[in-house]
Amino acid sequence: MQKKHKSRSFPPLNRWPADVFHQVMRFAALPDFVNGQSPYETALALTRVSSDVRRAAMPGFLHTVVISNPRQLYAFLEAVRRSRSQRQPRRLDIHCDYAQMVRRFWCTDGPHRLLSDPTVLDYATLYEVIRNVDSLGMTFVTLPMLTDCFAEGRNIQKEWKCRSLVLVGPGDRWNPLVNSPEGVVFLSKLTHLVVYNLDGASDETPYPPAVARIPFAAMPSLTHFAFPMLAQARGGIFPMAAIVSADRQALRQFVNAPANYSSPSYIRPPQWDRRGIDWEAAFGVAEPEQIWGRAIPEDERKKQLVKRRK
Repeated sequence: MQKKHKSRSFPPLNRWPADVFHQVMRFAALPDFVNGQSPYETALALTRVSSDVRRAAMPGFLHTVVISNPRQLYAFLEAVRRSRSQRQPRRLDIHCDYAQMVRRFWCTDGPHRLLSDPTVLDYATLYEVIRNVDSLGMTFVTLPMLTDCFAEGRNIQKEWKCRSLVLVGPGDRWNPLVNSPEGVVFLSKLTHLVVYNLDGASDETPYPPAVARIPFAAMPSLTHFAFPMLAQARGGIFPMAAIVSADRQALRQFVNAPANYSSPSYIRPPQWDRRGIDWEAAFGVAEPEQIWGRAIPEDERKKQLVKRRK
């Protein structure tokens, strides 16, 4: 007679070691940009289990925030305000430090100031969240939101911590940043910049014309830069040329002749949209950061060239 085996089950959550419980919940709540479903579906489900699970899941839930439209942006900022509101008791089940938990922030579309939008965006709350992120991504359409955040009279020099920016075209609206003292400070702090803008692209230049309009002179701290090459396209998607160097001369040479200074590095998003790269998904899985991992630092590249010549 075959012996029956009892099925094993996990112990109740309250019996898990605290550190294991928090690590598992955080990992389970990380947004999923790969499988084509709502990236935050699992995280939202976890937040409804209990207050303990919610608190443990929130760091994973908020690690990468991807905003697609103004409605989502308003809802996100309202959640931040409700979490820190002083007009109601500080309930542990809703309170969390968004400014510390949000590490990566992307916004595809925000409120358009030229339209008669009766809702005023809470730029002060938005500023408090994005000033601390490790990576900030947006389209050129939403770039004016930065200047609106800075217009609140913030001390950008002291308070702004983010050093990495991903900008996706079309359009390249640098003037609002270059022409404001706060914008100049913001640009001066950048160390990592990815620009994907194909406006006016042709086979006559190694890079899109928009690259020539990037205000590099305002970015003395820039050490990592990537943009699409106009050669070696694959399926309508251009490879990224990337440089990792603190040498300003090397940066200028790279912009003029990227093929001589880098190996092609394709953005590999989990899915594509009808225009090509689905940048929400690409940012969600940290593809911009992967560019730097695939790029060869300029100093190392020079050493390799010397070895080959020998």
